[in-house]
Amino acid sequence: MRVEKRVLNDALRVLGKVVCQTSPVELYRSVRFVGDENGILAMATDGVETVSVALDAFTENEIDFCVPFRELKDLVRTSRSETLELTGK
Repeated sequence: MRVEKRVLNDALRVLGKVVCQTSPVELYRSVRFVGDENGILAMATDGVETVSVALDAFTENEIDFCVPFRELKDLVRTSRSETLELTGK
């Protein structure tokens, strides 16, 4: 999945309000990306609430993967490129 750094940063500001970074459950401290070439959603949950944000991003295949929130924040902060390539498990 390719996404502009600015777009991902805006989404992380919203999703960061729900992500529980201290949770022992990996899903609760991660952002899940789901979609295909027609649209991509970034989602986060704390186990009670779920928030999703539509992303202006590109993928050629159907995707469904998670990336830890802290890793995404670090990637946005340290990346020199304006476009990021994301993959996950």
